[in-house]
Amino acid sequence: MNGQDGGMWRDDILGWRGRIGLIMPATNLLLETALPRMAPDGVTFHTARLTNSPSVTPEALKEMSGRIMGAALDLASAKVDLIAYCCTASSFVEGRAHDDHVIADITDKAGVRAVTTMGAIVAALRALNIKRPVIVSPYAHAIEVLEAKYLEAEGFQIAAKAGMGITDMLGLHDPTPGAVYKLARETFVPSADGLLISCNALRAHVVADALEKDLRVPVVTSLTATLWGALRAIGVNDAIPGYGRLLTEH
Repeated sequence: MNGQDGGMWRDDILGWRGRIGLIMPATNLLLETALPRMAPDGVTFHTARLTNSPSVTPEALKEMSGRIMGAALDLASAKVDLIAYCCTASSFVEGRAHDDHVIADITDKAGVRAVTTMGAIVAALRALNIKRPVIVSPYAHAIEVLEAKYLEAEGFQIAAKAGMGITDMLGLHDPTPGAVYKLARETFVPSADGLLISCNALRAHVVADALEKDLRVPVVTSLTATLWGALRAIGVNDAIPGYGRLLTEH
């Protein structure tokens, strides 16, 4: 390959609109396969994985988050434009102050702008004017409660919530989109003005559009919020149809 061809290869393939670094649990199988399919041309994704416990517990999630900075420094060496910390539960288990610290630490020490999934979720709910969301997740009750607490501290009123009781990190991928859709319909209450489906391992993005049509309220998922937050942070504003109004209207 000559020098000119090498330059074209870099310009055409390696994120000519933006390179987004993803920090995720080592067990996550969805983000690095789904996001490139959803994102507009010219945006690439580059991952760093955090060794994690096989169990979804507050203690295990806190222990995993201690490895965030090492992953951020690895991604910074790839000259990414933004780093997204992509573990919903890890963020809300430790609270907003910890999330803010993660963003500041990555920005200061790795020299790269940063977002988190939970921060993107909060911004997405506000962008869609959702004040009373229903929350659906794959988590066990103890984890569910911490997510509700995080959102209540941000000023949201939780209209209803339901989890699937999954305590295994790989098992978070198991629910089918149909099962997610069914639980969301069963949990939804008329007093709610929106729906949040939490967890970046859950294939909720596949049914977000259908749920919006059937429930007649906006739907946010961890994955759609992460993509939206990351793209808008790097100035990419394309409408992406098929995954709910967050990615088409905001």
